[in-house]
Amino acid sequence: HFRDRDEILHAVVAAGMGRMRARIEAAAAAHPPRSVDRIAAIGKAYIDFAREEPGIFQTIFGLAKSRKDDPELEALGDGTFQFVVSVVAEFLDRDPSDPDIVSRAYALWSIVHGHSFLVLDGKFEPEKLPMTEDAFLIFVGGAMLNAPA
Repeated sequence: HFRDRDEILHAVVAAGMGRMRARIEAAAAAHPPRSVDRIAAIGKAYIDFAREEPGIFQTIFGLAKSRKDDPELEALGDGTFQFVVSVVAEFLDRDPSDPDIVSRAYALWSIVHGHSFLVLDGKFEPEKLPMTEDAFLIFVGGAMLNAPA
């Protein structure tokens, strides 16, 4: 039983964030460490989650304004981002606290997140890319991880 609408939304968002994180981790685990395929798989899992659970995806990020007021949701979001940071750090064989690593992870997350919303909102059709979406993710991952710091 939930006390009110906010408590229900909290539970829905927390469960959705957990499912998204599990999918991202499973996708990464299916590829060898220090591979661009591993990075691209994280992005693909994120985009696939957005496509398959658009209402949950949009609700997760629609509540972002109140996340600071909810330590559990903040920890869930930060934990998922830190997982991406750790995979980027592993790829570059550097410390996850390195500001360059955090910046690269944030850039990757931002590109995939933006792409997800553009597709969900009908603002962009992946078929219009001159490459497949999978190739796009490899391209972005390679560019962000192989670019000089």
